[in-house]
Amino acid sequence: MNSAVQCLAHTPPMHEYFLRDHTHQGELAKAFGKLLTELWSSGTNAVAPSVFKTKVDKAAPQFTGHYQHDSHELLLALLTGLHQDSDIVNVFQGQCKSSLVCPVCGETANTYDSFTSLSLPLPSTPTWSISLLSCLDEYLGEEPLGPDNMWLCPECKDKRQAYKKLDLWKLPEILVFQLKRFKTSKYFLKKIDAFVDFPVDELDLSKYVENGESCLYELYAVSNHDGGIGLGHYTAYAKMIDDDNEWYWYDDSLVSPVDESEIVSSAAYLLFYRRVGSEIETKSAEVSKTDDMDLSS
Repeated sequence: MNSAVQCLAHTPPMHEYFLRDHTHQGELAKAFGKLLTELWSSGTNAVAPSVFKTKVDKAAPQFTGHYQHDSHELLLALLTGLHQDSDIVNVFQGQCKSSLVCPVCGETANTYDSFTSLSLPLPSTPTWSISLLSCLDEYLGEEPLGPDNMWLCPECKDKRQAYKKLDLWKLPEILVFQLKRFKTSKYFLKKIDAFVDFPVDELDLSKYVENGESCLYELYAVSNHDGGIGLGHYTAYAKMIDDDNEWYWYDDSLVSPVDESEIVSSAAYLLFYRRVGSEIETKSAEVSKTDDMDLSS
């Protein structure tokens, strides 16, 4: 739990919102606000999140007990629970445009889906190094639908094996990437330990948005998973929210400064980026209101 919580605690909009002097609605939001207050005022003392853990168990019973759970699943559960109590979680919300293209006439059908994180595939075959953007390209790449999933083209009036293409339509203030290191095979779950090279200071996603405007992000937190399936351990790197912007390593009750050069490692599992610079405006789509957004992606 500590890894995901530290990443959220170092998320600037969450930090600002939950440390304000006001009453939060809902038990989970109140407990989270109290926990953040304790974390940022405890100095070097460890904080026991027992009350917060109780509220998490109530909101998401699958996390009851003290077994190790996937930090991405925990993150989504926390965002879902907090979203019921406040609108601050909207800073994580982006939109993808999904397009189906007829291979015969070129007819296109678009749908728009909300996301709070992007789960990027990793190559299952051994490789020395890959880049975050190559993983994103793979995620957004065009692929044909299966022969058992034919699309009825409204122009051709016939079933076609259409191509599916994803595009980033609206990028959020806080962008989270999950590197899909855990892969389920027929008989077992395995971990992919590929080294993914990701930018720390400047992630430029301008080419992925349709209007091509500047869209820069900088890394501020990483949830790491070290070790194998079932025996692994979660830690976190996070940048302090102050003028010195120093990085720290969080391992349960242990906290120590860390050099920025150590942040990029093969243990990286969740990458937390915040948008910097001018606001990016993408084309608006006819989608449901943010209060009805789906936080399961």
